[in-house]
Amino acid sequence: MVTPKGWESRPIGDFLEFKNGLNKGKEYFGYGTPIVNYMDVYRHRGLHASDIQGRVSLEREEVRRFAVKKGDVFFTRTSETPDEVGISSVLLDDLIDGVFSGFVLRGRLKSTKLLPDYCKYCFSTQAVREAIVKSCTYTTRALTNGRVLSNIEVLLPSTIEQNRIVSTLDDIELLIATLEEAVSKKRSMREGIAQSLLTGTMRLPDYGGGWKRIELQEALAFCTATIPTENIDVNDYVDTENMLKDRGGVVVNTKPLSYAKVCEYLSGDILVSNIRPYLKKIWFAVHNGGCSSDVLVLRSIDAERYDPAYCFLLLARDDFFSYAANNSSGTKMPRGDKDAIKRYLLRVPESIDEQRAIAEVLMTADLEINNLEHKLEKYKQIRQGMMRELLTGRIRLVQE
Repeated sequence: MVTPKGWESRPIGDFLEFKNGLNKGKEYFGYGTPIVNYMDVYRHRGLHASDIQGRVSLEREEVRRFAVKKGDVFFTRTSETPDEVGISSVLLDDLIDGVFSGFVLRGRLKSTKLLPDYCKYCFSTQAVREAIVKSCTYTTRALTNGRVLSNIEVLLPSTIEQNRIVSTLDDIELLIATLEEAVSKKRSMREGIAQSLLTGTMRLPDYGGGWKRIELQEALAFCTATIPTENIDVNDYVDTENMLKDRGGVVVNTKPLSYAKVCEYLSGDILVSNIRPYLKKIWFAVHNGGCSSDVLVLRSIDAERYDPAYCFLLLARDDFFSYAANNSSGTKMPRGDKDAIKRYLLRVPESIDEQRAIAEVLMTADLEINNLEHKLEKYKQIRQGMMRELLTGRIRLVQE
């Protein structure tokens, strides 16, 4: 770790005094004084009082012994994997009668050379994280302790430069938080609209025709045709591994294919993973290709009566995946029952134009959400790059 001019490389223990947290029986939790828990630290770089939802019943002496105050830095002490140990968060508000869990360590500042706000970022550099992970002990769980963390080196600029780094990184954090809120609101609105439009409780203007309930097999055919592997692009192969959970679509396949033939799918088909239906893996094909036999290929029997995009939207809902999961068999890798899936009930407008109009509204909303998510991911990558450069001194915000 190269030390930039004007910076120091010092052990964390020069700035923080560590203490273990409290352990109580489960009957003491759920009421009482606020407690900083493992997930609070894991999820937040900076903790506000409103983030602390846990409660524990304690005697006054216990509250005194395990007290927390603004500026305290917490580190996750134990986890199933070393990568989740030593994740840090700093308390940014006063927390009246607050305490901290035995699953985290408290580091209390003992030097003015390290600013509390800078603690949101400085312990997450690649060098510090690698040192923490490497120093973990592991039996049934990965562990660290205050003595080990105290010996890990951290790069420290002047307080003037710390303030400027914090200001710069806080700006990008605010932008990311704003985008995350926008995505969340868009998703919530889209879900509400989908619930109304796909059940007929809300109708689009100019549409007032009837609806019908039909079995899936009346609208969609299970396609089992195969195609020689040599006739498809390997990147267009879809199996349960490169389908993303929670309706995330697919990622490009990079594995070579060892099969002579695979199942064929066409643009406009609906692909559903039939392994572990609760993972909600589904994709609306935008090109032709091949897929695993563990992936169901559903195709509209008549696209002029049953719009493929509308049918996809029906099957992308939680109701369908719950139905498929409840009718699956097997324990480790449950598989959906095709006969039961064929009998799944769909609500469909009799007008193909109304089906298409509903699909257009919802897919336009999905596109807007995807664009926001791509923008969000871009800014997260920018943040990562900024942290890498600023926290190592490769880019300076003050004159050397």
